[in-house]
Amino acid sequence: MQLRDDVLVTADETVSIRAEAGGIALEDSVTVGDETTDENSAHVVLAARDDIEQSVTQGDGGVRAAALEASSSQGSIALGAGRDEAAGSDGNAFSTAVLDSAGDIVLASSGRDTLLEVNAENQGMVNGDLKLYGEDNGFKFENELTVRGDALIDAAAVHGVGIEAEKALEIVAAHHDDSRGPDSITGIDFTGDLEGSHVTLITDNGDIHTGAVSST
Repeated sequence: MQLRDDVLVTADETVSIRAEAGGIALEDSVTVGDETTDENSAHVVLAARDDIEQSVTQGDGGVRAAALEASSSQGSIALGAGRDEAAGSDGNAFSTAVLDSAGDIVLASSGRDTLLEVNAENQGMVNGDLKLYGEDNGFKFENELTVRGDALIDAAAVHGVGIEAEKALEIVAAHHDDSRGPDSITGIDFTGDLEGSHVTLITDNGDIHTGAVSST
């Protein structure tokens, strides 16, 4: 299923897009859920057998929701539209996101902190890469993760339980952590361990709190 160019898919309560025998592709100025990133009220469900993909090269496009559920039973999830001044887009924004992917996970969200649940039914196993980008946006993981590829997270703050990556584990909370509000999460804070082939943790204004940190 492909949606492209000047499409708004919205509803008073739940917006649901499902592709039982294929994938979902959102291209350019396609907005799903809330019309703007400031609304924060929609419940968006994206469910596909194959890949869920997003590309915004021109116009204002994004998936915007108070609650996002995205699942791909045989493919990857790539909802990587951040703010892009050149394209004229405010990108994605979610307050909560429940993700279930058979492959890679790429996610961008801007302007608010996001509570994440990743592959919970598979004990947090990601069979590929995990790449998250948050502009003025912190990420908080609800469950422990094991990532079969790289785990690369760049956000204003990153909190969670623990992450074990077979390849690189990089968590950067330095680019956007100078404008955190009083109710926003700050720094890098994990109650459990962090492990990868090499591990990089970087903050600017925020503190770093973790369990054991190890490279394999």
